[in-house]
Amino acid sequence: MEPDSLILTEITLRHLPLAGFHHLLLAVLAAMWWLRREQIGRWLSAYMAIAFATTAVALRSHPVWWLAGGLVSVALSLAWLRETIHPRFRISFERTPRLRLGLMLAASGFAVAYPGYSGDLPAFIFSPLGVTVCPTLLLALALLNSVTPPADRALRWTHAVAGICYGVAGVTIDSSIGPAPVIASLVLVLTSCYALALLIVGAREIDPDNVPSATSIEQLRTRMYRRHTFLPGPRDPRRRTRRSKRRR
Repeated sequence: MEPDSLILTEITLRHLPLAGFHHLLLAVLAAMWWLRREQIGRWLSAYMAIAFATTAVALRSHPVWWLAGGLVSVALSLAWLRETIHPRFRISFERTPRLRLGLMLAASGFAVAYPGYSGDLPAFIFSPLGVTVCPTLLLALALLNSVTPPADRALRWTHAVAGICYGVAGVTIDSSIGPAPVIASLVLVLTSCYALALLIVGAREIDPDNVPSATSIEQLRTRMYRRHTFLPGPRDPRRRTRRSKRRR
């Protein structure tokens, strides 16, 4: 049986136009983000849905990888498609810490130029982005880790667990091939572990003492304004006051 890196290189070289298309589409999205940052959210979700969908199509040519990666790509594509139609989080990078944003930007660049699978061709143009699972998953993880407020927890858990599984498998299987595939798999593992750390820290920061109680001032004020009573109470500034008509 051929090592996985050789199989994935063969799949990538067989789908070179698809790999080049994804690099061109990412350049267009980067230009759109620079011009219209507030309106790029659904476009990024739609791109990730397309990227995982084309990955599933490309992996159909190899039966083993269709079972090992194609079905997972279909599931992730459907998850991103649902996010495109009914967004559960806002894609924004304004409040992301600079260190995290820099690390995830580096991970995104590594996903675009994923080494070890493009043969003798330049990796920054023909890397297997949108063709194989690992670089596409790395780009999705970098996007999810950079979003503030945090993205949907179920989506982040799914990508983090899948990234660790594929990364560990890549390090184990491709260790005899060369350093490039192993380094690529290690970057995927580190990014997935960082995603898990963000999930664990985010879960610990949810303190039940910070949740507004039923007796908070805001809750009492809302209930008081909604309650019908004949007693005079504080004037709601949100209501329009009626001017009393003077009798002539």
